[in-house]
Amino acid sequence: MTNIQSKVPQLRFPEFSGEWSRFKLDELCSDFKSGNGITAESIKKNGLYPVYGGNGLRGFSDEYTHNGEYVLIGRQGALCGNINRISGSAFVSEHAVVVGENKLSSIDWLENKLKAMNLGKYSESSAQPGLAVGRLKSLKTFAPDKKEAIKMSFFHSTVDKKISLLKQKQEKLVLYKKGIMHRLFSQQLRFKNDNGQDFPNWKRVCLGDFITVRKGEAVTEEMPLHSLTIKNGIEPKSARYVRDFLVNDTSEAYKVVLPGDFAMNPMNLRFGAIARHSGDRKVLLSKYYDVFYFNDELDHEFMELYLKSYGMICFYNKMATGTLEEKKRVHFSDLIKLRRLLPCYSEQKRIAGILRIINQKINLTQQQIEQTQAYKQGLIQQMFV
Repeated sequence: MTNIQSKVPQLRFPEFSGEWSRFKLDELCSDFKSGNGITAESIKKNGLYPVYGGNGLRGFSDEYTHNGEYVLIGRQGALCGNINRISGSAFVSEHAVVVGENKLSSIDWLENKLKAMNLGKYSESSAQPGLAVGRLKSLKTFAPDKKEAIKMSFFHSTVDKKISLLKQKQEKLVLYKKGIMHRLFSQQLRFKNDNGQDFPNWKRVCLGDFITVRKGEAVTEEMPLHSLTIKNGIEPKSARYVRDFLVNDTSEAYKVVLPGDFAMNPMNLRFGAIARHSGDRKVLLSKYYDVFYFNDELDHEFMELYLKSYGMICFYNKMATGTLEEKKRVHFSDLIKLRRLLPCYSEQKRIAGILRIINQKINLTQQQIEQTQAYKQGLIQQMFV
């Protein structure tokens, strides 16, 4: 033990006192070494045991290298220094460093301690970031006695459990929304109007009668920032108009340019994805985006949800040209020729309102997750030295 000096955390349980002692990192861990080599061909989509690399789960294998509870430190690549936790039997590749608890630490405490240490800053190369196992072992840090470490871990696990429950709640809400959308857009679920009467039957219409599609323009980073405006006269005629962007070819580099900012596909849109831009902010669009304008007979919120529905995604795939996934493309001149069943404007508003409420619950749960995660991070910063 290298007990050079001691420190005290800012936030501590009242039954503990005294200064933390200083250790080399490998003095707090067991099994401090890299995993085993494995070829890409040996990693399967299905198998008996998960295969973990430096960035987490990579696939599966019929063999395992470790059995128990361990913390993995990513040692190569842009995400070197990231921390993952494994339990049970697993194969760990050479791209991760495996550490376990010993008589001075607990596995839960180690996981949070290593996250708090921000190990990525010790990377030895900028071109191909990497962490040397020897250097990691020699890093000096502070630690309490094991009894305090276990108490800290129990407290952190309570916060983790709350985060896990919130994520489960969000997943259930997302599944519920998908189920409701399927029932609504297939007309299995219908509503009454404000007078308690049935809405009119849905009518089969041509999308092109209600939607206008225009292309964006090719953009370059050499364009002066002060000239970034909507081009080709595609300004909305009134505040009720919105711009919807649909990616039509994921093999290309999409670029949405906002005033004062250049960003490569900031919405991270995949084939068939829909995103909506509304408000007064002007944007210059790449030619790889299509801009949808809806007339007054369509509610833009309803249409955004409708175009994202499972049924429409199936149509995108049926209409797509190209055999490779990365080359799939929908020609929107074909899309707007589709004849689809749509409800009247009043029922569109009612459907959009119901789904908006569910979205609000999903978003609220996401905010609670982020707040709880930030709370935990704040605790870690104060409870660790």
